[in-house]
Amino acid sequence: MKRAEFLRSLAALAGSACGESLPPPAPPPVPAPEPSAPAPAPVDPPRVYRHWAWLTADTELGDGDYERQFGMMKAAGVGDVLFECFNGREAFFASGHLPVKADLLNRVLPLASRAGLNVHAWIWCLPCNVESVMQQTPEWYMLNNKGKSTVEHPAYSPEFRYLCPTQAPVRAFLLRRVEELLKYPIAGVHLDYLQFPQVVLPPGLRDLYGVTAGTASGKGGRAQDPAEENAERPEFDYCYCEVCRSEFRKQTDIDPITFNMPSASDAWRQFRYDQLTRIVNTDLVPIIRAQGKKVSASVLPDWEAARQNWGAWELDAALPLLHHSLYEEDLGWIGFQTQQSVERLVNKAPCYSGLLVSHLSPPDLTGAVRLALESGAQGVGLYSAQSMSALHWEALKAVTDEEEVKARQGAG
Repeated sequence: MKRAEFLRSLAALAGSACGESLPPPAPPPVPAPEPSAPAPAPVDPPRVYRHWAWLTADTELGDGDYERQFGMMKAAGVGDVLFECFNGREAFFASGHLPVKADLLNRVLPLASRAGLNVHAWIWCLPCNVESVMQQTPEWYMLNNKGKSTVEHPAYSPEFRYLCPTQAPVRAFLLRRVEELLKYPIAGVHLDYLQFPQVVLPPGLRDLYGVTAGTASGKGGRAQDPAEENAERPEFDYCYCEVCRSEFRKQTDIDPITFNMPSASDAWRQFRYDQLTRIVNTDLVPIIRAQGKKVSASVLPDWEAARQNWGAWELDAALPLLHHSLYEEDLGWIGFQTQQSVERLVNKAPCYSGLLVSHLSPPDLTGAVRLALESGAQGVGLYSAQSMSALHWEALKAVTDEEEVKARQGAG
């Protein structure tokens, strides 16, 4: 064999051997799958019960303090915070006509929102201790049946210098406050102290404010006769300012100051009910709801004494202040008054039973919440969040979870 043919044969054999040892060609790469969309965050089922909490303004607290409070509220079933924006003396928002302590509302709103809570602007409505108002417009203030003004003679306590709700400038003064607050991204406005001073105080407040019953002996203290203890006294009966007297005369041709026993006049009582109802239903509700916000109010179980016919108010939520200890009642009274409140509202607004936390141990709070919910409340109002200890929050969460289960089982 010639050399050239031999080399070609050798190369052919080598190529054949190498071909047998090479791996088969790799398959084409499989394209990577498209990234899947993230799983949606779990959504809590709608709760049957929802609690509210009053939160007094404190300029000493930092953001972290508020965040911790909001976290405890949310975990225990609170959905709405009533944040103090005006306490009768100074504002905690950027008001253009009230003395401003600090714009805490602007700082608190995003913190509460991140915690999943609604914030309502809580304001005192008629008590006003603003120096410029007292000095420049003393005629705005209520007069009692003896002709004494709440400017110089506050009702029961120095902070209770009440403005007269019948007077147009007073109504405009309150309206301006609300209009300023509606510029904030709040959930609603909460009306507090929209009332006349209670003409008869509950027993616990009589003791607190040192109000005697005017006994015949003149020694003060508790009256032996319950009728005497609950009698309406002229020094606590409001308002007899010139505007109130004039407006009532237009309706009845009677000057109320001439009544020997004002408490016997249904017309005079109704006149005062109507002044507060007009502020809510005519002045405030339309402008608040026009901004897509809600109207709530703190109201009293002894509403006649405060001339506060709140069953006629067009509210989105009512929080009757069922502070049982101030009425010298046991916990069962909370359930009874809750039922009474629900009936007074006639399905106009949900009822949230207001509880005085500082007078309730954690076990008592459990009992009070259970009584309120079983009597028709859609939640409770806690006065105040600052009074809630860790044990109180745990108790609230536990009883709320138990009542949620019962309500769902009953609905099923």
